[in-house]
Amino acid sequence: MPQRPAGAPGPAGPVPPRSGPDLLVVAEGREHRFRHPMQITVGRRSDCTVVIGDPACSRVHGRIDPVPGGWTYTNLSNEGTFDDGRRVTTRAFDERLALRLGHPVAGPELALVPILSAAEEERRIARRRLGKRLVIIGAIAAALALVLVAGIGTTAWLLGRDDPAGGGGRADRGAALDAAKAATVKITADSHLLDDPSRIGTYHGSGSIIRSDGLILTNAHVAAPEAPGLTDKYGSAERIANPDYLLISLTDGMTDTNAPAAYRARVVEADGNLDVAVVQIYADAQGNDLTGKLDLPTVPIGSSGDLRAGDSVTVLGFPAVAGSGESITVTTGVISTVLNDPELGPRSELDTDARIAPGNSGGMAINSEGELIGIPTSLFADQGSTVTSGRIRSIDVVKDLIAKAEDETR
Repeated sequence: MPQRPAGAPGPAGPVPPRSGPDLLVVAEGREHRFRHPMQITVGRRSDCTVVIGDPACSRVHGRIDPVPGGWTYTNLSNEGTFDDGRRVTTRAFDERLALRLGHPVAGPELALVPILSAAEEERRIARRRLGKRLVIIGAIAAALALVLVAGIGTTAWLLGRDDPAGGGGRADRGAALDAAKAATVKITADSHLLDDPSRIGTYHGSGSIIRSDGLILTNAHVAAPEAPGLTDKYGSAERIANPDYLLISLTDGMTDTNAPAAYRARVVEADGNLDVAVVQIYADAQGNDLTGKLDLPTVPIGSSGDLRAGDSVTVLGFPAVAGSGESITVTTGVISTVLNDPELGPRSELDTDARIAPGNSGGMAINSEGELIGIPTSLFADQGSTVTSGRIRSIDVVKDLIAKAEDETR
């Protein structure tokens, strides 16, 4: 049987199925298209997949690897790869990424563009536009709240309380609710049982963005399940370990579903007795350093001090009743009673008939002005009774913890 010459192509094998978007690579004015999955090398050497002649580029400058649903760029050059002036070691991407090779400004540009279907690209563009709009709505809602505090006697009708038609009030409440939705996040983490590390799993809860750079308020049992005081409050059955990090998913305002996890966050402050934690976004979902300043939608912090039984309350979060917590849930009700916890002080807990379910933990309870007045924390059932109510940690009793976290992250 004749021998195949060394280096000659072998018989064509089966084409591997796509597991992510194809890739368009643009370098030195030339376009190169690659099917996912395929490993791609970039450099001056002639056997690189994409050859760049610019002397600022190393012989093998970088490598692009396929990962499920996207791609990852890895720098292989001592001269470095730069994204907006910042040195890149490894960068996962699922949308257009523009890099400079060898020099942060003068190096040749390498554009990496995942090729989505036209429908997918339209949806992505629409989500970006909506995200910007929701940030503006959030700022308007916060400004409106300040105006109402300054002139409540003459402007209360804007909320529909004294508006017979209710038109303007409904519109304002709708804007405030949209802003609150945009500031509600799903929190996901991997952990294991403290008594049996072999038993691992994923859990989720909710949170509220309280500062645009990614400061988030949630429950301690969501963010820091080993926080001292939690065992005394809830018992010691099947305690889980603190996760290495928390994954943060923003809300897609078009469909009210949570987008894929976009960021990682870590605990800044946690108080097990209060069952409250403040966490800070510090990296993207893959653990890479953030590029640029975050400008996320936030919820304005209100006051729980003047709440009374019968006042309306709206609860937002990602409870398990919505599939696997994939859709934001909004439930409304009233404050049934204001409770005085003997350890936390007067007016520290709110009882409500608004539906709260597992996964709502750490989410948002807002008043009719769209202000954060508490954190959905637990369910309570009267012994020997079928009555179950939701418990909300009053916002006023956690403001000192928030202030401490803000000081630590400025």
